[in-house]
Amino acid sequence: ACSAFGPGAAATLAVAANKMLPAAASYYTFTLSVRLGATGTASSASVKVYPKAANDGSPSVQVFGTDLSSPIVPNLRLVLSSSVSGTQTGVTYQWTTANGDVDLRQVQYLRSPNSRTSLLVVKAAILTPGMRYTVRLTATRAGTSGFGEVAFNV
Repeated sequence: ACSAFGPGAAATLAVAANKMLPAAASYYTFTLSVRLGATGTASSASVKVYPKAANDGSPSVQVFGTDLSSPIVPNLRLVLSSSVSGTQTGVTYQWTTANGDVDLRQVQYLRSPNSRTSLLVVKAAILTPGMRYTVRLTATRAGTSGFGEVAFNV
C-alpha cells in the first residue's frame, strides 16, 4: 500500500498491530521518497524489515469492533471485543486510550464492570464527536505482554 503524507517537515507511517506477520512475507520493503518542491529534486531510500516471531510466549492480541471504518455514532454505546492467542489461563487484560480525550481505564465511562476484561463496552455519549481515538488492549500471561489496538473516528 502507498501512503502520501503531503507537504510538511515530518510524518509517521503507522503499521497496525499484528499486520507484519512472519508467515505472511519473508520481508517487507518500506521506501521513503522526498521531493523538494513540486518540481524539485527527488530522492528516496528503502529499508527491508524482516519480521521475526517472538518466541517468549507473549500473547498475540487482536481487537475488533462493529464497522470501525465509519465514524462511531456518539450517542450509542461502543463494544470492542478481543482475541488472544494461546491458553486463556492466567491472562490479565488492560484497556487503555492510546489516543483520544477519554481515559477508558476509568470505570465511570464504561458499561463493562472495569477495563480489565477481554470485552470493553463504552457508555453512550462518552466519546467526543470529531475526535479520533486509538484504543489498545494489553494482554499479559506469565510475565510477557502483547497488545492490539483499533483506531476510529467519532
